[in-house]
Amino acid sequence: MLDTLLSFVETVGMIPGSENEMIKHKQLLYIEDNKAFREEVARTFLSEYAIEFATTVSDALEKCSKNRYDALLLDYDLAEGKGSDFLREFDKSIPIIAVSAFEENNDILLGMGASVKCAKREMSKIADIVAKVLAG
Repeated sequence: MLDTLLSFVETVGMIPGSENEMIKHKQLLYIEDNKAFREEVARTFLSEYAIEFATTVSDALEKCSKNRYDALLLDYDLAEGKGSDFLREFDKSIPIIAVSAFEENNDILLGMGASVKCAKREMSKIADIVAKVLAG
């Protein structure tokens, strides 16, 4: 009976150190200038993570200098610049997931140091990709 109760409590994230609680503490920065798209992706596929957003290269670099993130999601085409501009200036010390709509743009980001890619048309896979990246 105690095992069942502990299993239930851990499932709903009430035991400190449980997997569910640890996921809630994972910080993601999603660098994407399309507000409706990024918010839908965050709500639909990544709601178990703490997510901040940046819309420009300068905003993303500033946030990265002030905060610690466990992973970044990076679009290629941004309102002011390209994802490649961000990668030229960022130290790539944390995993970066390229999330462009175009395969060639994701490949550019991969070639510049992104860890993995997920095309926008395949965003239903993003939660699994983030989990794998965070697991190492």
